[in-house]
Amino acid sequence: VSEQSFVEPPKDYEIMLQKLEAEIRNHIRVEQQLKLHIESSQFKQEENEKIKGELTTQNKQLQEEAARMKESLKYRDKEIERLKKELQIKAGQIREFETKMQEQRLKIRAMEIKMHNCNDSRVTQ
Repeated sequence: VSEQSFVEPPKDYEIMLQKLEAEIRNHIRVEQQLKLHIESSQFKQEENEKIKGELTTQNKQLQEEAARMKESLKYRDKEIERLKKELQIKAGQIREFETKMQEQRLKIRAMEIKMHNCNDSRVTQ
């Protein structure tokens, strides 16, 4: 074995070492990319959780509003029914008053005719 082989590593080792260093650099680059991807994914997840919370709150508020509106609608439906009944009663009363007024008009007309006839008979006597 020559003295030179002890001093300098064989070329094969040098090439293998360069390949391993390149592999390590590649692994480091992949690791950094993965870390960035993980951070990005975590940020997106946090954003999605925040949005989910906001949507959950909004959904709850909308459900509460829908329940209030449903109750309001029930109340208004009852009020409409009450007013319809009241309107029917008033319409019936109006018909009764109109009938009575017509009867009164007929009586007045009959009285006017009688008075006119009495006045005519007095004039002829």
